[in-house]
Amino acid sequence: MAEKRSIEPPKLTSNVSGTSRRQLLMMAADHLVEQHGARNDLNRLVKLGCDRDRLRFELASMMEAETLDPCWNSVSKSIYPSQHIGLNAAKKRLVQHVKHKTGKPHDSEVSALIDVVAPRKEGTYDEVAHRYWRSRNMP
Repeated sequence: MAEKRSIEPPKLTSNVSGTSRRQLLMMAADHLVEQHGARNDLNRLVKLGCDRDRLRFELASMMEAETLDPCWNSVSKSIYPSQHIGLNAAKKRLVQHVKHKTGKPHDSEVSALIDVVAPRKEGTYDEVAHRYWRSRNMP
């Protein structure tokens, strides 16, 4: 069984008043990417043509979805049978952006970034898990 990762909150040294929730989430996503050693994956995607801010935005969306999905899932089970609606939507947008900009899905880099901001309860979100998710959720 995989060990549970501890995530330390970023130390905000500057004044954050006036900073939007989305900007704070993007800062937290940057911190997690740095803390868990996924910066090279992010930089590799940027060098291949992806927009850094768009990648950061989608990672922040996944972090937000992780907090909102449990509430949404309890309400939506009768309407939509699938779970993790917000997280899956953010993953899909991230994959579409990477594929649109580079021509390939780059499963290794994308899965490393997703694993950092939206860790699974059991195990890690690796390239194999991401390829399986993509085969079920992407056209």
